[in-house]
Amino acid sequence: MPNNLYRIPLLLAVAMILVACSAPTPTQAPAMTPTAAPEPATQAPSATLPTSAPATASPTSAPAVLATSSSANLTPPDYWPTQDWRSSTPEQQGMDSAQISKMFDAIQKPYPWIHSVLIIRNGTVVTEAYYAPFRPDAPHNIHSSTISVVSILIGIAIQQGFIKGVDQKMLDFFPDRKIANLDARKQAITIQNLLSMTSGLLEDDAGKDASTDWVQYVLGLPLDFDPGKVWNPNGGGYHLLSAIIQKNYRDDASGVRQ
Repeated sequence: MPNNLYRIPLLLAVAMILVACSAPTPTQAPAMTPTAAPEPATQAPSATLPTSAPATASPTSAPAVLATSSSANLTPPDYWPTQDWRSSTPEQQGMDSAQISKMFDAIQKPYPWIHSVLIIRNGTVVTEAYYAPFRPDAPHNIHSSTISVVSILIGIAIQQGFIKGVDQKMLDFFPDRKIANLDARKQAITIQNLLSMTSGLLEDDAGKDASTDWVQYVLGLPLDFDPGKVWNPNGGGYHLLSAIIQKNYRDDASGVRQ
């Protein structure tokens, strides 16, 4: 994967931080025309946010803003978003609409691979926008977000005793598999190595994606480095972790889902 792609989340995060921390005097802007949302949105006269883009627009066109409705009350202490999120204007959450608009202008042309922008403050959605042809109800590759989710589930599995700890060997969980390129180094790979992307396994996402058995393919990869010595992004290692979670919870329906 090109190095530039690893910078995308960081660049967007920096932009979000600058928006959240900026404190200029809000500039009065024309009233925006909100797009369709699950619930009727109240017009936000001070928001300077992009209006909706036509369904046929290219990915570089202005995104459709779905959640910028105002709310009379700020988020109460007992509010916890699950399926439903509250929304408000940026100003109601101490943010500046003009700065958010500038952010969209800044990322639109240089970063056409950004498909959507979601800004949440104080547990409230202040901006939710999608660049055509992407939509909020369309499946999307979540890339490295999976890493955080799988890491949490591994921690839960350790807490519940399904995994002894991060020092447990990777191959302990695949006794029924025939392992190619097996040597002492591969036998030494631990859960910690998979979590920290220091397993040393060859990175071959293209070959993995073409395989009909991802677990078998990744287990059979040769090592580029000794385990624990070199950090090397490897999606295959996290697929092995997901297989370990699935294997351990297969007979416990109340496990990982809860």
